[in-house]
Amino acid sequence: MAWEDLHRLTRHKKKEIRAATAYAIGHVFPYLKNKEIAWNDLQYLISSEDEEIRRAAIFSVGQAFRYLPNKLLGWDALKISTWDESDPVRSEVAFAIGYAFPHIPDQEMASDALHRMSFDEAFSVRCEVAYAFGQVFLYVPNKGIAFNDLRYLSEDLNFDVRSEAAISFGQIYSYLPDQKKGYKLILQLINDKNPIVRINAIHSAGKVSIYLAGRMEDDAGFKRELENAIRFFEKAFRESERYHMFNPSKICLPLYRAFHAVTFQKDSSLQGVEQYLSDAKAALSGSETRGQLVQIIENLAGAIREVQNLSADNLLGIQNRLISCSIYCAKAETILVSIEGKTPAAARLMRRGARIIRRDMEGIKRDIFQEAIEICKITKDKGQPFDSLCANVCRIGKRLNEEENDIKVINEEVPALHRTVMEVFPGYDIQINEPLPSIPDEENRAIQLTHVHLELTKIKKLLLGIDSNVKEIQSNISELSQTILLRFDKNERLLVEVFIGELDNAQIQISHDIIEAIAQNRLRIDDIHELEKITAEMRRVLIENKTFFARQKDEIFDAINNFTAQSGVSQYNASHRIMVTVPLIPFLMNYQIIHEIQAGSKLEPLWKRIQTLWKQIT
Repeated sequence: MAWEDLHRLTRHKKKEIRAATAYAIGHVFPYLKNKEIAWNDLQYLISSEDEEIRRAAIFSVGQAFRYLPNKLLGWDALKISTWDESDPVRSEVAFAIGYAFPHIPDQEMASDALHRMSFDEAFSVRCEVAYAFGQVFLYVPNKGIAFNDLRYLSEDLNFDVRSEAAISFGQIYSYLPDQKKGYKLILQLINDKNPIVRINAIHSAGKVSIYLAGRMEDDAGFKRELENAIRFFEKAFRESERYHMFNPSKICLPLYRAFHAVTFQKDSSLQGVEQYLSDAKAALSGSETRGQLVQIIENLAGAIREVQNLSADNLLGIQNRLISCSIYCAKAETILVSIEGKTPAAARLMRRGARIIRRDMEGIKRDIFQEAIEICKITKDKGQPFDSLCANVCRIGKRLNEEENDIKVINEEVPALHRTVMEVFPGYDIQINEPLPSIPDEENRAIQLTHVHLELTKIKKLLLGIDSNVKEIQSNISELSQTILLRFDKNERLLVEVFIGELDNAQIQISHDIIEAIAQNRLRIDDIHELEKITAEMRRVLIENKTFFARQKDEIFDAINNFTAQSGVSQYNASHRIMVTVPLIPFLMNYQIIHEIQAGSKLEPLWKRIQTLWKQIT
């Protein structure tokens, strides 16, 4: 019955009622059974001659976009409305595009629309575009163009536009193609002549420092950026008090002070920390949703108090709690803005609640998937244990990108990832903290995903450190190969050269070290006996497959047949027989045809015995 009333009111003779109905449809659209009728009503209202009705209908299209039965028609409605003659309607269109952007089927065209509207003659339109860039930057196909548009808006003659640009820079900093330029623009806005612009720019600079602190790899850098953030928040706080303006830092400042106290002043009194938390609650006096905000503060306080239980050298654990705090601060900020804003935009800010977690979960999952791809590129063709690491990372990236239950994926995949990372970097400890108590599932998902992304970023950096030495390693491997060959006479060298040409770096290194130890008489008698046993077992494998090898007509199998014949001759020196056998085992083990001759299962144990011996002598 309620929906039938709304449907009927879309044709009411009073335009004020039609406008109010248009707004209402946006709120209830997700719950409607017949969305086709509701969409038809919105299309009818968009075509109204009254600009307030068109504006309300456009707002509802943005709010309901993800639920529209036909998103192409929804995008067409927004696209056409970008040319509306009314400034307020075009402003609403810019806001709607920003809200609906992740679900718009043609994001390139949507980006072009925002780009064009960046130069709109109405400052109210440019203001909404500056805000929209803070919401959509993650998704835009060409981030370079979007960054240039936002930079242009940061120099706008209207202070409201510059202020929104300052806020957006703080929100999108982690996605900027050139973070140095982005930070430079924030610092320029800190010196703006308008106090509103300055306050928001200073607050954004503090958020950037929090982001940087969460990615520092040393205690000194972490402490420096956290203290930089606190100084920025203090400055924003003072400026807000001075000009009697909205204070975006009034919650963040006391909370990050408390976080700093429990992290770097372990001997500080609990009373001092509790005072900071009390200051944060006091900042909420008179707020219409004080109870909701107090709960956020309590959650934050829990995360901060947990830091007291972490050891001073547990930087990653402390950083993870800092990430949790930053998410809660972003949530509290948005609610405060929606309550305390006294302009008409305040009502719409209340309706932006779905976007209050600063780093939207789809964005974090995209980041994780991208990091997984980068890690797989780095580890490609490097052999074990890098192959296993690549497989684990790709699997967790793919599952998080495709599946809905993020916590389930993390719980199932992180233990295996931990094991493979330990094989590559012994002693490295992946820290994905347990979900925080008394926190809604959606927020815990965002926190857990952010921790996974942070871990993959650190793993990638470690791998890049290895990869930077690849050229030097390849040069060393070439020298090792030549050293191996010099240990043989001309005929033996032709044999061995065929084998080592097919080995990976680790196999060449092991073969070289074993051969050198034999040549320099550095092995114990027991080690020599072990190698003689391995050589004898290897010869049996070759003899068992002699007929197969004889049928093959290429250089590789000619070399194997030659070795099989010579290794049985008495004058074929025992030590030389061992030295030739050592690189032959991994060669055959690598060769894909070995699976057809059923010898692979016999060769792997032989190579593992050689690896064990190698570890003992190096």
